[in-house]
Amino acid sequence: MHYLQFLLLAVLLLMCQARKAVYRRNSPSLRRLTRNYDWEVDEHGALRPIINPAKVERATKNCANDSFILGTIMSNYNRHKIPGGQVEVEVEVWVQEITTISDITSDFQLDIYIYETWHDPALNYAFLNPCKYNLSLNSVLLEKLWTPNSCFINSKTADIHKSPFPNIFLMIYANGTEPKNC
Repeated sequence: MHYLQFLLLAVLLLMCQARKAVYRRNSPSLRRLTRNYDWEVDEHGALRPIINPAKVERATKNCANDSFILGTIMSNYNRHKIPGGQVEVEVEVWVQEITTISDITSDFQLDIYIYETWHDPALNYAFLNPCKYNLSLNSVLLEKLWTPNSCFINSKTADIHKSPFPNIFLMIYANGTEPKNC
């Protein structure tokens, strides 16, 4: 009898431990649940979901996925047409590192981070009822979009880091704004 009680207690403890493992920090199950819930820690140190009605509504409504949105906005897009006739481009440059300075040749080498933002009305997809209000894309799509012709005057060379692929991050917001990081 005691053996059966001990076995039942052991199984119960294992089930409790398994439940804790499901909600362990950074577990795939927890990441999936965080899309619909905010979390708080209760008095026992366990995670408890707080239902956010806005997140649940967005997750359960019929919404347009990324591939549908890209297919729709790119079907009539012309990369050679300047968005809206004229475009204001915001540019931020951050110096990450100055690697070499040469007094003899009067040149220097530095690593910089460039952040460009502009508004392209042809990429507006808010009317499509999107699931997400920003699309994170890679550099392949960038070749199909209008981009500002940024350049460095009086530079010997300027390269974008390409290991193992071009180090470009492209995001399109639902209103058509495009921040691009190089």
